Amino acid sequence: EGLIKSPEELAKIFGENGVNNENTIVLYDDGSNKYTSRVYWILDYLGADNVMILHKDMDLWKKSRVPLTRSKTNVKPTTFTPKVNESIIVSTDFVKNNISDPNVLVFDSRDLEEFNGTSEKSDGHIKGAIHLNYKDLLKENGAFKSKDELESIASEYGITKDKTTVFYCLTSVRAAAGYVAFAEILGYPNIKIYDGAYNEWVAEGLPIE
Repeated sequence: EGLIKSPEELAKIFGENGVNNENTIVLYDDGSNKYTSRVYWILDYLGADNVMILHKDMDLWKKSRVPLTRSKTNVKPTTFTPKVNESIIVSTDFVKNNISDPNVLVFDSRDLEEFNGTSEKSDGHIKGAIHLNYKDLLKENGAFKSKDELESIASEYGITKDKTTVFYCLTSVRAAAGYVAFAEILGYPNIKIYDGAYNEWVAEGLPIE
């Protein structure tokens, strides 16, 4: 559950919805930045050239008189040509083989109850993973924290430019906020997503704490 489709299937979906890899693409969601971050990472993975996130704040939209509509937008199908970036995704084998490496940090982006295994959704976390709730990267209104605030979080958790840093959650939707925060806002070069996430780890019978 939650695994991204193949690059070919994804390219077809974007193309049918009028998006190609050379467009300027602006993403927004309900204000949580979970879904914008996930789609942002997917588009990065597919090699889209220019993707941005709009920090949606409905009060600001109203003040700015940005028009809203219930009508569906008509789109003209186009061709999305993927240029897959394998450097920002890792497999179960990568996590299994590198979880003990001091130069590899693996972060669980879920709520503390899920991480601890006290939630109905979860029996615990990947053995050796560090807890960093994706909400801790965001302000109260759902926007990402400032560069200075994110740098402070990076310092607190030992995230540096030379280390490989991997984020996951249940299906790696929430995990994508970590990718946007550290790879895109701070420009750290070795930020990755474990797309299989908790669900795949458990399905393969690997150790949970």
